[in-house]
Amino acid sequence: MISKLVLWLAAIAAGAQVSAAPQPQCPVELPASAVNVNAPPGWVQYVPGPLALHSARMASGPPDELAVLMGEPVQGRKRATSYVWTVPGFPQGMWLQCLYGDGGEVVILRRLMESIRACVIEYTSDHGAGRTRVAVSCS
Repeated sequence: MISKLVLWLAAIAAGAQVSAAPQPQCPVELPASAVNVNAPPGWVQYVPGPLALHSARMASGPPDELAVLMGEPVQGRKRATSYVWTVPGFPQGMWLQCLYGDGGEVVILRRLMESIRACVIEYTSDHGAGRTRVAVSCS
């Protein structure tokens, strides 16, 4: 379980080729203006504020297929939980899904570059902010 993370980190430390492109990161929040509710006739859309990032996950293929992949839990830092995904190559690509709202009701997705072979998503408790921070790292 932990060996995949150790190998992945060791490959980076040893100078393995890592994409020069910016790391995919979920925005910390979605502004209220980004949420478009198609209200039924007679109703008015109102989104009172931004939606905070709830969680992130990896998927294989486009959003309409909903092929969510299970990450492998790894021992992380204190107050942090980490999951690693090794990417064997999916014909329809790997996608990062960012979930927003109290239960992940709003989802945005981004297709990752074909050169990416592994990703780690780390959740860190941030008691001062009252939320969990989500960090994504891929190579």
